[in-house]
Amino acid sequence: LLLAIHGIPDEALRTPERDDAWSILNVIGHLGDLETVTAVRLRTILARENPPLPALEQNDWVARVHEGETLEEALDYFWSARRSNLALLDRLPETVFDRRGVHPTYGSVSLAHVVSRLEAHQEKHLGQIERIKKTLGLTRRSSFETATAVQ
Repeated sequence: LLLAIHGIPDEALRTPERDDAWSILNVIGHLGDLETVTAVRLRTILARENPPLPALEQNDWVARVHEGETLEEALDYFWSARRSNLALLDRLPETVFDRRGVHPTYGSVSLAHVVSRLEAHQEKHLGQIERIKKTLGLTRRSSFETATAVQ
């Protein structure tokens, strides 16, 4: 994540890809939100049998929770939640990964599924950051790409 945003000025981090889309800073805030909601989902599955799991109103959270947030705050939020989730997952026995909860969109999901969706979701958003950078003209061509294009 840090490599994906290294050297991008604050104004560019706050510029949405288009009028109805998120900025890079919005994406980072969303990744923190997803870690937080995942923390609740994991703990809820561990605490109860087949519990209902909370939804994430992602656009509302991005618009209302992260307004005015700095990059440092967004990264701190993300890394703090991520560290907490990883610490929990590291100490869980394999037997609990089959425990289930009921997601409002996906229905019955295992703890293992919640974790794998988080991983896939992050990759999707890292791709989104790259797309935003390209749309805003923030990507630099490597020396190899430049040399190859010239030939």
